[in-house]
Amino acid sequence: MAAYVLLLTVVLSCSAAGAAADGYVEAQTCGACHPKQFAVQSQSHHAGALRPGSAANRLTYLLNGRTFAGANYEFVKSPSDYRVIVGVGREQTEVAIDWIVGDNDQGLTFFSKIAPDRYLEHRLSYYRRKSGYDVTAGHSRIAPRTLSAAIGVAISPREASQCLNCHSTYVKTTAAGPDFQSVIAGVGCERCHGPGARHVSAIKAGSRETLIRNPGKLSGEELLAMCGECHRIEPPPGVLLDEPIVARFQPVGLQMSACFQQSNGAITCTTCHDPHENARRNEDSFYEAKCRNCHSGSSVAICRVNPRNGCIGCHMPKVEPVPWLVFADHWIRRPSSQRP
Repeated sequence: MAAYVLLLTVVLSCSAAGAAADGYVEAQTCGACHPKQFAVQSQSHHAGALRPGSAANRLTYLLNGRTFAGANYEFVKSPSDYRVIVGVGREQTEVAIDWIVGDNDQGLTFFSKIAPDRYLEHRLSYYRRKSGYDVTAGHSRIAPRTLSAAIGVAISPREASQCLNCHSTYVKTTAAGPDFQSVIAGVGCERCHGPGARHVSAIKAGSRETLIRNPGKLSGEELLAMCGECHRIEPPPGVLLDEPIVARFQPVGLQMSACFQQSNGAITCTTCHDPHENARRNEDSFYEAKCRNCHSGSSVAICRVNPRNGCIGCHMPKVEPVPWLVFADHWIRRPSSQRP
């Protein structure tokens, strides 16, 4: 027990800045006692979901160079920063990129603060499937006529806080938007389990009360709602459930599925996904085994087309709702060709 407490003390001393953020201790502290989970999660796309612009220099796939998307863009990265020079006609401006959003599982979107209470989602993003830059999802593909339109879309302080909140473990929100100095970048342990300082203190004291949230004890509905805080549980305003873009918001489709509804919520996100690991995008056989865990007895429906494999390709087809982005449709249902 003494060595256990000593290890916690050493790690806590290295994470003092994180502990000061409303009881957050950062993932390295969690890893002292949960090394297996930390080793996997710290290398996941969730953990890399947000980086400062200065990290661009380490991302070798990001390009230094010019591109054209209805306007002129030149991306420049250096050891200290990352910025884009945008030109429309004879007008030109340069914008520093404060945050890189995403871990290049699908791509990266860029985010900047352009005034004390004004923020910007850049018009161009980097896409892994293209290995280059293109128009950010949701932005107009029509050639911009003004410099402001070419730079991107201005977002409110509230929207800026929501954006960083879903891509970080912690961010302090102010009336003027997110406090950049408070950000614990990336989705780490405490984004799902809650602040860890009280938990660490309880464990050191030998308390039976662990004082930490355990998502594994949540009901299916509660867990889906927790994941849906960022992955959404409703489609965007004005978007119908059958529109392809809804595949981007996995909990929306899942809660519409017969699997979720007829299991009374017993089938939920973690039925198929280990929350510490990346999704296994190219391993249909792994997920088909999950399907057969339920669809193999006389009390449930058995696929008449192929009861052993091919489940994912038919019932969770890949959807490309916007250029370069591909998602599995989580509304687990009959193929469109077989629907009434």
